[in-house]
Amino acid sequence: MKNYAVLFLTYWYPSKNNESFGIFVKRHAQAVKLNNDILVVSVIIKKNNLIFRKYTEVKIDEAGIETHFIYLESIFNKLLYVLLPVHYIILKSYVDTHIAKHHKFHILHTNVLYPCSIVGYWLSKKYD
Repeated sequence: MKNYAVLFLTYWYPSKNNESFGIFVKRHAQAVKLNNDILVVSVIIKKNNLIFRKYTEVKIDEAGIETHFIYLESIFNKLLYVLLPVHYIILKSYVDTHIAKHHKFHILHTNVLYPCSIVGYWLSKKYD
């Protein structure tokens, strides 16, 4: 079986805020890791009292998967959730500066159709 480098993009993933949210996605990533190299990028959108705040965190989980968390917080979190061009700009910038320089990937995998797959499709066109 061929070993692929997979960029696993998800909006549902356990984080420090909720360790059980999207646990099935984490288990899916762990299953993919059994035969492939995998790097997870998780976008977490949540409510905050600020207009907008973005911060990132990188962790290695118990299965040895490098996971990049991009936290987007806003008082307008529901509006932010539907602004997919903003997600694309943030993710493209993050992948360009933190991932593409150090990791080459063959497959960009997304979970959950909206918004993840739409933004993932746009990203896939950039990294063709």
